Amino acid sequence: MSLYSDEEEIDNTWVDDYKSSEDKYNEFYNEKVNNIKVFFMYVNSEKVVANIKQEFLTLSVAGVLKREQLITLIKEKQFVYLEKCKGVKYKLFSIVRYNIDLQPDEVGDFISDNNTISDNNTISDNNTISDYTKRFLIPENYINDIYFTDTISIFQDLNSLYIIFKEEERNNNTKNNNNTKNNNNNTKKNKYINNKRYTRHKKL
Repeated sequence: MSLYSDEEEIDNTWVDDYKSSEDKYNEFYNEKVNNIKVFFMYVNSEKVVANIKQEFLTLSVAGVLKREQLITLIKEKQFVYLEKCKGVKYKLFSIVRYNIDLQPDEVGDFISDNNTISDNNTISDNNTISDYTKRFLIPENYINDIYFTDTISIFQDLNSLYIIFKEEERNNNTKNNNNTKNNNNNTKKNKYINNKRYTRHKKL
């Protein structure tokens, strides 16, 4: 005997409602980081940011910027051609990772914490550094694999790496040493010539 008559139907609307709500909040689930933005910042000898470059980078391993890939980036970008000079060589000064590791239940608090997304896809918080911003900015002290924590999909575009270069100082000591060596060599050469001339004169 059937528990339901032909006129009775099982109410499945809750299933549809659940699926609808799941689709709505799918964007708040954490996902692996596959792409990041890389900002290259160049500080000149006057301690002024002279140039900023940006590019998108696909990670060879999800959630990890491998050491080899990082070294390649640094070597490729440490020499910059500028319009006003033939070329300037920079050395690595600092690396900073920006990784949004919010959990779904933190999104509301994060949005209401005076954090806004600017036009260049960076977080600005009304000239104050919030606890979240401090948490997302992580200095990298060594050239090793850099790990990015899974990020909620709507914030994926904000995951970034900042590679800061500083202009190499010209070594004046080396130049002076070279000049000193050249002067010494010229002195020795002149002394040799004078002695040789003096010897010839004496023989005559």
